[in-house]
Amino acid sequence: HIYADFTGKAEESRKISAKDMDHLARGRVWPGDEAQRLGLVDALGGFSTALGLIRQLAHLPSQMPIALVTFPRPQSPTDYILSLAKGGHLPAALAEARNLSRTLTRVQVLFQPFSPLLGQSDAHLLGPSLTAP
Repeated sequence: HIYADFTGKAEESRKISAKDMDHLARGRVWPGDEAQRLGLVDALGGFSTALGLIRQLAHLPSQMPIALVTFPRPQSPTDYILSLAKGGHLPAALAEARNLSRTLTRVQVLFQPFSPLLGQSDAHLLGPSLTAP
């Protein structure tokens, strides 16, 4: 659904038919100059170029500060756990946490022989503290 949503928005904003978009997209990532030639992007550049274009489109002075806000806003750990519980995904998340904990333990054991190479005979591989039921 995410892919179809993305390509649908690209079709609409770029005025490209669904057939042409399917031919262009197919999950590929195009180099910038090629994407521009194909009409998938307007301009080439990085973050500062994008901010400059935003200023231009919004008619903002070049020295005016821009506050960037992340959407959706990051959830607190408590809100994240509650959203998992409400959506019925908490059991799967707990199972995933148990698997991650086991994997980190195995990785720590695998790397233990290399700790003298790090100059610390008591080196540890640390990960997040996980508790499983």
